[in-house]
Amino acid sequence: MGSFQITPPSGDVRVTWFTVAERWYRDSDGVELFLALNLNEAREPVEVDIWKVDSAPMLRPPTALALQRLPPGEGTGRP
Repeated sequence: MGSFQITPPSGDVRVTWFTVAERWYRDSDGVELFLALNLNEAREPVEVDIWKVDSAPMLRPPTALALQRLPPGEGTGRP
């Protein structure tokens, strides 16, 4: 669906990235979204990736309450 890059203090965004945080949440239309925070080898944030399972636009940015874990069996990326 989309992502945005973050230029870290070192300015180095070309190195290997790895995911340090992932979270599923339900958008206001009930469709699941997946968010991931990626860091570079220096442990600096370089990208936030957002994917909505039906590829529709995100309707509402997540809040702390929305980012609570989904019930077991949900957050699989399947409708």
